[in-house]
Amino acid sequence: MTAEGDNTVLMQKVTKELLGMMQSGEMNSGYLPDPQDAPSWVITSIDSLYKLFQLREVELLLELGSAIGSKLGDGKDMFDVWMGEESDTIQAAAKAHGERICFEQTLKVMQGLEGGARSIMEALLRLWGLSMVETYATWYLTHNLISTETALSLPQHVRNAVSHIGSASVDMLGILGVDERVLHAPIAFGARGLETYNSKDNRGEIVGDHYRRQATSFDRKGLERVRPELLFEAKL
Repeated sequence: MTAEGDNTVLMQKVTKELLGMMQSGEMNSGYLPDPQDAPSWVITSIDSLYKLFQLREVELLLELGSAIGSKLGDGKDMFDVWMGEESDTIQAAAKAHGERICFEQTLKVMQGLEGGARSIMEALLRLWGLSMVETYATWYLTHNLISTETALSLPQHVRNAVSHIGSASVDMLGILGVDERVLHAPIAFGARGLETYNSKDNRGEIVGDHYRRQATSFDRKGLERVRPELLFEAKL
């Protein structure tokens, strides 16, 4: 495996570039909100979530730069510091950078939408944002960016967001454009389904002639048993 194919090494490269940009002044942090205001933000607000993502990215980079500088000043070897002592922070900083970009780009797309499409995108972004803040709740708490009350409320906020999205989940999955003809799992028909599927090498496919000739399945209404090839032909 090359270094470029190893996500861990890629994370190290991302963080190294970010630290270099921060040191040279290429990374402008003047746009950042005041961290002291963070505990008073409404956690379910898209704007608040975005600002928390921004703060996490920059704070991790500042912590890492400070820690490396201090340890090198104590005479420690750069390799030992980078590969061993600060490895977790290096990985976290790179992930935080990627997560902030994902949030930012999704926000830009959302702002260009209207009506129901915008509402759905906003609900999805809010759910993901809340889930990430919940995942890093300990970090946000120890950095005084959220209050204890907010941290305790996060699980319920996430559940509320899931419930809100649930009513439109089937329609949202339809946006992916997956052909319904391939929505079939042999295991759904018990041991006989898998036995039939594995009776011949199907090369991982569920639409092979051998399997289609032998397997049976229920149609969507469950009113009659039909062979998969009939379902396929009916939809062509």
